[in-house]
Amino acid sequence: MANIQVDEEFLDTLEDAVANGANTIDSQAKALGLTNTTYQKLYYGKRKNGKEEKGKICDAIKRGVSRSYPALLRLTEREYIKRLQGYYVTEEETNIFYQEGEEISRQVKKKKRWVQASPTEFIFALVNASKESAKWESINKVIQTTGDDEKFEVTFKAED
Repeated sequence: MANIQVDEEFLDTLEDAVANGANTIDSQAKALGLTNTTYQKLYYGKRKNGKEEKGKICDAIKRGVSRSYPALLRLTEREYIKRLQGYYVTEEETNIFYQEGEEISRQVKKKKRWVQASPTEFIFALVNASKESAKWESINKVIQTTGDDEKFEVTFKAED
């Protein structure tokens, strides 16, 4: 472990790993090519000039996190649009045939299936895009019908 340098290359690799989704110590260590124990000693500042290294590592992680937000927003936006429009998925079905306890053949079928657009997602997209969305509130209504066909209504409104 003594020959590991916390230099610009190390910090750039760590920043890129965090920006690409390495959010745990395990995943960061793997991205850096280190064992978990070695990376934890660096991360927690357990070496001779550990405070300085720990500060540099924390700064690299912060830069990586700040770079990951726009990528996450773009990914979320793409997924949201896909769910609003509908999309195709490929499903795989495997059938295994046995004779006297031994596998004799395996059959794999791939099917392409259309996933219909979600009406609920569409409604929320319209509500969120409207200028009146600031006035939108979540209201839960419970309507109970009694035995005499009389309706009893209770409305719950979330308060800030």
